[in-house]
Amino acid sequence: MVSTVTDVSKVVALYCRGEITGAVCIERLGQQGMGQLGGVMGVAVAMAAIPADGAFMAAMVGMAGSTLGYAAAVAIYEELSTALHDYELAKEERIRVERECAEAVELIRQYRRDMSRDVENYLATHDELFNRAFDAMDQALISNDIDGYLAGNAEIQESLGYLPRFRTQQEFDDLMASDDNFVL
Repeated sequence: MVSTVTDVSKVVALYCRGEITGAVCIERLGQQGMGQLGGVMGVAVAMAAIPADGAFMAAMVGMAGSTLGYAAAVAIYEELSTALHDYELAKEERIRVERECAEAVELIRQYRRDMSRDVENYLATHDELFNRAFDAMDQALISNDIDGYLAGNAEIQESLGYLPRFRTQQEFDDLMASDDNFVL
């Protein structure tokens, strides 16, 4: 009884000091250690209930108490071991999911920073061009200058990476009069 209690108390002390996890504690206690402790406790309880003059009865009850104590301790050990194992797996899964979510959030933040930077750079380099082209188009509308309007439109198309199909009314009329397919 003394050696079993000593072994168990060493493992429990390690757990209480935080040197091992609950799962490791249960594993170290093991089925045999818990069974031995349960058996000893069963004998002690059974022996305490028997009067001192009933030696045979005490022996029989002690064996039964030992067996029941052992079985109870083993059952408790199995349940604790399974519960702690399941808890450790769930904890590891939660940590993995949290890590992946944090990585995804950081990636989204980086994409947002990159996109904001690219939009700001694009607008900074094209702002003057857009303003000039729209001003030219406004003036062309006011003065009824179709070629001025088409030139402003062509300038915006070029800044966006497109090749304008026409820049003047004459080029537009020639395009409409041709037998080529018209593709926008």
